Amino acid sequence: MKRVLSSLLLAALAGCAILPRDLPPRPRLKTPEAAATMTVLSAEIGPARAQANAAGHWWQAFGSAELDHLIEIALENHPDLAAAQARLRLAEQAEHLARLDTQVQYSTDATLYRERYSRNGLFPPPIGGSFYTQTDVDQNLSYNLDWWGKNRDLVRAAGNETEAARDEETAVRLDVAAAVADACADHVVAAERGRDLRAARHRPAALDELGVGTGDRVAVVADNGPAWLEVDLAVQATGAWSIGVYPSLAERELVAALVPAQVRVAFCGDQEQVDTLLECGEELASLELIVVFDTKGLHTPEYADAPIRFLDELRARGHELAEERRQASSRISSSIRLSLTGGDVGCTT
Repeated sequence: MKRVLSSLLLAALAGCAILPRDLPPRPRLKTPEAAATMTVLSAEIGPARAQANAAGHWWQAFGSAELDHLIEIALENHPDLAAAQARLRLAEQAEHLARLDTQVQYSTDATLYRERYSRNGLFPPPIGGSFYTQTDVDQNLSYNLDWWGKNRDLVRAAGNETEAARDEETAVRLDVAAAVADACADHVVAAERGRDLRAARHRPAALDELGVGTGDRVAVVADNGPAWLEVDLAVQATGAWSIGVYPSLAERELVAALVPAQVRVAFCGDQEQVDTLLECGEELASLELIVVFDTKGLHTPEYADAPIRFLDELRARGHELAEERRQASSRISSSIRLSLTGGDVGCTT
């Protein structure tokens, strides 16, 4: 009973409440339009890339004339694409013929018949010996009402075959262009790695200057990548031991891996791995230097006293030392070979 009275009282109080009459109308929710959405997305990805994607030439967004030329040649001469285009043309012709059967059919036939009667035949002259010409023209107009939908089903099936052939042609075109783009990307990556490996020849000089030599232990605590390989080759060139360590190891695991090896120098990929090494503290007493690949976050004051150097610095120093050694070697003069003839030693014949 009390609950009923409470409900009635609340209803009465609510009925007495007067809402303001100047409230604005409730705003209508705006639904996104496809055209506006595509316009915004096109503005974000850039007009050149949007235009290339709309035309089906997505590779033009890279802005490489060489890549565009290679893909154009591949698309013009690839046999799989030519076969797919031939199947598409056949499907389009079959669909066109199927649609003709659903339209008004009109045909015209004309026949010309000319005969010469024999003079000695059944009919005497003037009929005998004369010519007889007969011309027939037939015009037909027809339309199939297609009560049971046979022709409509045939048109629909032919249209599906055309769409499937068009999708196949698009897929083959995409595969060919993607294969060429992948090959070009692999070539670029290989060229960059080749430059990195050629540049790695100068790294041992910088490591020598740091005192890294035969028998020393150098740890590489970083993810796999070109820099990892570069450092590994440089360490081996100095005669030191390169010790690869998982970058995801915790502090205790890292200590267990590096303390027995008495590591002097450690190469790290980023700030997180540097922090893990610094947290080891006195347990890694043999660690004298940390070289970092990625310098992000390491320019703050808290790292000012840490024994940290950056890989780019070692690269630059390695180039300087290599150039100094090259210039020094070019000034060295020494005898290599002395060739004598009979006249030189005073022999006579």
